[in-house]
Formats: sequence, C-alpha cells, structure tokens
Amino acid sequence: FTAMKINDSSIGDVESGSSSNSNSTLVNAELQAWIAMYGDLGGCAPFIATLAGREALVVPFAFCFNVNGRLSSSLSSYLPCDDSFGSEMNHWPDIQSQLLALSADAVKLLFTAVVRVADAGYRHNDIKWEHLALLPVFAFKSSTPRLEPILVDLADVEKDPNGLKAMAAFILDSMLHIESDKQEFTKLLLQK
Repeated sequence: FTAMKINDSSIGDVESGSSSNSNSTLVNAELQAWIAMYGDLGGCAPFIATLAGREALVVPFAFCFNVNGRLSSSLSSYLPCDDSFGSEMNHWPDIQSQLLALSADAVKLLFTAVVRVADAGYRHNDIKWEHLALLPVFAFKSSTPRLEPILVDLADVEKDPNGLKAMAAFILDSMLHIESDKQEFTKLLLQK
C-alpha cells in the first residue's frame, strides 16, 4: 500500500465544525464502493486508517494517468524519488514497458474501467483522465504484474443500474475531444 487518500469532500465538513461522523460515513462509503467494484483485485484490500486524527482510505498503489490522458514511463512521476529507485524493484522494467505500450490505449482502458464500475452497479460522477489508473495485479507465481484499468477517487459514486449509459454520455460529451477517440469509444460501447 503506497497510496493514501483522505476523502476530499470531508475537508469542508471538518473545517466547518461538523462532526467527524460525516467524514467517517464518506470514507466508509468509498471503501464499500471500492470493495464492490474491485474486491481484492491486486491482491490487497483497501482499509481505513486514522491519519492526522481523521479517517482516511488506504488503497493499493496504482499508476494514474495525467490530466491529458497520458501515462508517464518515468518512475519518478509516481513515487517521491528518482528513477534509480526502480533498480531495486525487480519488475520495474517490465512495468515500464507495459506503461509505454498501454499509454496509446487510453480510450480502451477508460472504457474497460467504466464498464467495471457499471458492472458493479455504480456510476462514477467525477470521471477525469487523472482518475483513470492502472492497478498492478500479480498472478499466482508471476513476478511481473499485469496492469488492470480502474477508476479511482470513488468519493463521488452512487449506485445506478444504468450507470454505463450515464458515464458513456458524459465521456462522449465532455472528455473525448478528438473525433477518432469518440468513434473508438462508441464502437466499444456498441460491442458491449
């Protein structure tokens, strides 16, 4: 576990003087959404910890896309260190090559992540490129993980049996600005 998140929407609640119960409720809701969508994908289940006197959701590390829908193949983009740290990670060269290969498939990865959320019966209401991430998943007896597309920052999700339709409409209207990307996403949607 390397990524920790304090539910952003809880900051205003705590500063405004309302009880920490609202923070606890939000963090618990996000935990339940994660479990419903991803279970223990990646081999590690998220958990709630108290950080600086507030509850926070601790989730497995994932490689997040940047605001432009791109991935970096530089380890220092993901960790507070330089790339020399990667020499101590046995599987970093394999992950780095996967990141390079997958960075061209952002639309397909976004679609896969959105379908996973919808198949769990949810709708993510804050889809952004930087909420698309690749979660390292180690198969049994494998030293190289595969990278599974997921959506992170689950603070603004809700149960919705028609979530795919709503998320797809938002993505086509607001996220994809290149016509070929819209066509690719629509093609994937029609194949579903």
